[in-house]
Amino acid sequence: MKRRARLLAAAGAAILLLAAVGYLKIGWRPFRGLDAAEILSASVWLTPPDVTAELDREEIETLAELLRQVRVSRRDDSYTDYCGQGVIFTLTMTDGTVTEVVAFNPFLIIDGGGWRMTHQSRPSLNSFGNHLYKP
Repeated sequence: MKRRARLLAAAGAAILLLAAVGYLKIGWRPFRGLDAAEILSASVWLTPPDVTAELDREEIETLAELLRQVRVSRRDDSYTDYCGQGVIFTLTMTDGTVTEVVAFNPFLIIDGGGWRMTHQSRPSLNSFGNHLYKP
């Protein structure tokens, strides 16, 4: 009986280890369930060049789709040690909450908390934010 319990414990530990490795390699999507209908309004602030733009409904739908696709791999607040362009999206939700999402490669900063984006997620939010800037 003891041997069977040890084997089951070892199998459980192996499954947990594989799940943890998969989580770190693949990442998770913090905005997976976001629906564009939940976003009342949104703006983007590009710094530099220190400009702000309001998003229309079609742009909000595109932003929601991009956010649903973004994957992060691990918590990392070292973004404060870096310099570069920040693409700051401010989302006002229909329930009254406000969420700030910063695309700052290779980081995604959600309400002040930094996360490392997976490689394939990095360019899309920055490109979209810069596309909205019309000088």
